[in-house]
Amino acid sequence: MVTNQNNVVSGQAGGELNLRAQVGDLIRWRETSLSQSFETAVIFYKFVGNVGNELISTPTPRKATACVAVPNTSNPSVPSCQKVDNHYWSSETLSCGSVTYHFHFLIVDRDCKIVGCCSWDPFITIRN
Repeated sequence: MVTNQNNVVSGQAGGELNLRAQVGDLIRWRETSLSQSFETAVIFYKFVGNVGNELISTPTPRKATACVAVPNTSNPSVPSCQKVDNHYWSSETLSCGSVTYHFHFLIVDRDCKIVGCCSWDPFITIRN
C-alpha cells in the first residue's frame, strides 16, 4: 500500500498504511498485482466502513477511460498512447478524525477464475 510521501502518517509500502487527508479531499483506491494483471489480477469488490463514524463518504467504484503510455516499436524513444478503461474506488473526506475501513478483494487468474479472497484494513487520519 502506497500513497504520495507527503500524505503518509505511517506504514508507507507496508501492510498498515495510515494516510493524512483534509476535509473535502478526494481519495481514490486502485488495486494491482505485481504482474499488473498479466498473470493475476486484484479486484476490490466490497467496502466496509465504520458504522456510526462517517468520516468519509461510502467509496463507490468508478470507471474512466484514460490514455496510458506504451512502447512505440517504430520509434522507441517516443512512446505511443493507448486508451484503456481505468477502474478505481472513490470517496470524499467529510470530518476530522481517524477512520479504519476494510476493502474486500479477489485475486483472479488470467482466465478470471478466483484463486483467493482477502481483506485489507488501512487507516485515514483526517485533519484540517
